[in-house]
Amino acid sequence: MTPKELKRLSRSDLLEMMLELSKENEALRAEAERLRTQLHDKMIAVENCGSLAEAALQLNGLFQAAEAACAQYTENIQARSADLEAHCQRMEHNSQERCRQMEQGTEERCRQLTRETEERCRSMEEETEARCRKAESDTRQKCEDLIRQTQEKAKAFVEAARKQRQAQEQEYLWLKELMNDGEAE
Repeated sequence: MTPKELKRLSRSDLLEMMLELSKENEALRAEAERLRTQLHDKMIAVENCGSLAEAALQLNGLFQAAEAACAQYTENIQARSADLEAHCQRMEHNSQERCRQMEQGTEERCRQLTRETEERCRSMEEETEARCRKAESDTRQKCEDLIRQTQEKAKAFVEAARKQRQAQEQEYLWLKELMNDGEAE
């Protein structure tokens, strides 16, 4: 806007412009907090200037004083706005650079953690496989021992049953012979 157009604006329009500038500045990243504080301090100074201009208008009632106050007010806002805009751009650039550096650091840390995790997984997998092989070997040995013990018990049982059967057969033959001798007599 040209200074002539600014002179035509009402005080409320100028205040609206100031509010819009304030809203734009509040939308900056959290790292611009120091700027917000400075902006607040500057806004108080601008409001004081506006209040002084209003008092001069009310006391003097002079239209020329109002135009001069309005022009000065507009110049102050433009100058502050340009300064703030440049500072905000620097802050945004710095913030973007810091974010880029943090992102690179995070990516490198992620790659490192991934490598460490993969190595731990390989180690755990090898350890688990070794344990499984040992458990399988131990289980196989226990099974073979149980089979051997069971076979020995089965042989002993069969042998005992065979001996018992032989004893029963001998007893049967003896009884049969006794019965045959008793019938023959």
